[in-house]
Amino acid sequence: MNVADRGQNDADWKGFQNPAPGWHDFEIQEGIEIHINEKDQKQSLKVPFMVVDDENNEQNGATVLKFFPMDLDFGEKMFCDLLVCAGIATEIEDEFPEEDSNVFDEEVIQFAQLKLPGNVVRLKTSIRKVTNDNGETKEYPQIDIIRSLKSDKSDKNNGKGSSRDGSTRRKEKSKRKSTSNDFPEEG
Repeated sequence: MNVADRGQNDADWKGFQNPAPGWHDFEIQEGIEIHINEKDQKQSLKVPFMVVDDENNEQNGATVLKFFPMDLDFGEKMFCDLLVCAGIATEIEDEFPEEDSNVFDEEVIQFAQLKLPGNVVRLKTSIRKVTNDNGETKEYPQIDIIRSLKSDKSDKNNGKGSSRDGSTRRKEKSKRKSTSNDFPEEG
């Protein structure tokens, strides 16, 4: 094995690149999974995105993760927004027509894990600064707005939400108010 010839003393290892603030077209990636917050044990659905259509190619490959809190109405609403913008809301409604289903049911998540990767959505990102307990400040990409790149003509509300998106049922099941402490860190 000839390691010295292959390795360098001054190597450029650009790994994960954060997207610059602004609008980008992101492809939803493989690796959608349930994430458990180490501090409070709350579950979020983690969805990875990667920039695929930057006009200067400078941002292509930049990544961002979005965490959808599974115990909050807001998390379910955001995930429904993603399903609508990715154009698969009608498929999910057809596959799971039961009125008592919601988007965080195990079967629905498994279906979304198969159908979401490869779909492209437009996201507006910004940078969020977080100071930890040691006083260190880190910067994380944050998703502020999501838009559809295509209109799913089979979506009866033209991308404006669905009558069976799960958010109404969740509100009926849980009247708990959310606070800013309920949202897991993104990053």
